[in-house]
Amino acid sequence: MDFILTLIMDKTDKAFLAKGYWYQVTPLASIKPEEWIVGIYKKGKHSWVTEHCKGGFKDPMKAIEYAQTFIHDRIYEDSNCK
Repeated sequence: MDFILTLIMDKTDKAFLAKGYWYQVTPLASIKPEEWIVGIYKKGKHSWVTEHCKGGFKDPMKAIEYAQTFIHDRIYEDSNCK
């Protein structure tokens, strides 16, 4: 299993996971126009909690870029608050 995770996760995603963040990109159930949504999660004490959701992306890569930027900024904010 670890080998498979290594193949599908890049270093950025591993760093986010280590900090307690994750994201999910999925297509919205509509025929046209095609639209993608992203959910951003934060690890809570007992489970993962939805931190943020955003839709309206025309392709999945734009949704991934948005999620990575959002999480990066949130981690930076969290580290400056301590």
